[in-house]
Amino acid sequence: MPQVLERIVATGRGVRAERDLAEAAADFYVLELLTAKGDADAAKMLADFEACLAREFACYLDMAIGGELRYAMQHLGKEALPTELACFFREIDPGERGMAWMAWTVVRRVLGLRALELAAHVFGTSGWAENFGGEAWATVARLLRDHLRGRVTARVFVDQCFSLEHNTGSVFNKLYETETLAGILDAQYRDDYGTLLRHASDAVRRCWRLHEWRRRQGHDPVWLGVQLTDTYDELIGEVTRDG
Repeated sequence: MPQVLERIVATGRGVRAERDLAEAAADFYVLELLTAKGDADAAKMLADFEACLAREFACYLDMAIGGELRYAMQHLGKEALPTELACFFREIDPGERGMAWMAWTVVRRVLGLRALELAAHVFGTSGWAENFGGEAWATVARLLRDHLRGRVTARVFVDQCFSLEHNTGSVFNKLYETETLAGILDAQYRDDYGTLLRHASDAVRRCWRLHEWRRRQGHDPVWLGVQLTDTYDELIGEVTRDG
């Protein structure tokens, strides 16, 4: 039942638990490279995609912060907790993440960004046991606050979210499948776009191939090692087969 509740709360907040994060990261970084190369189509795709991911990741991090905050009473004691969050701690139990997500949603509606400031303060308070709360979660709360304040752009926010970790791994592991995400981030770090393209969506692979098709129009195909008969339609067909 708790897992069911978590997914219900997440869905209500606009979070897609079924999202393939490895594919999303691959798409993001491939489109980012193409945009840097001046590809207008990729730039438009990236703008739309990063806005979508930023909204979803912001909602997810918000819930995750509330979920982790449920341990504060247990680790810090009542006297260390802000009185403004007293109603939150009265409603939740350390064993019920879904309820904490739900209660935190209400707190955020009432207190706004002030709730994230309080959460960062609680996480930064000494006394947390290993693998719970602490500075890693204070960083998460501050990043979300700064993004929602407009101090961190959607693109930078999404990029930082992909590599963001708490005490025991990817910050996304409270809901999403994250096992393959680390490999994508490593490939991006090494500029291994072959690996990124293998994990990217059909639409992004198509965008990459079209970029390459356009790029080579100004060169002698013999030097590029391609056939003179390669056409736009053939490249589209190749992308479809690769998918």
